[in-house]
Amino acid sequence: MIITVRFWDNVEEVICHPVTRAWSYAAFNFFQSKILTYKVEVVDYKDEVIDVWEHHFWTELIDIDLISDSVSSQPRHGSVIETP
Repeated sequence: MIITVRFWDNVEEVICHPVTRAWSYAAFNFFQSKILTYKVEVVDYKDEVIDVWEHHFWTELIDIDLISDSVSSQPRHGSVIETP
């Protein structure tokens, strides 16, 4: 099981927790941080995702620095609407 927890400061913590039987439970301590959202993935021994549970606010983070470096080497242009 792979648990991804995102906190209010957009820091993510990924926890890998082994599943050893069909039923069980686990508790994790996040008392020092405020949780914004989370995603839980159940992965089999072949690293294939079997099921996913997502908090209703879960979205993948978009890294703006990574996108702006890889999109184009062309200069950015302003609006296409011209003002007189």
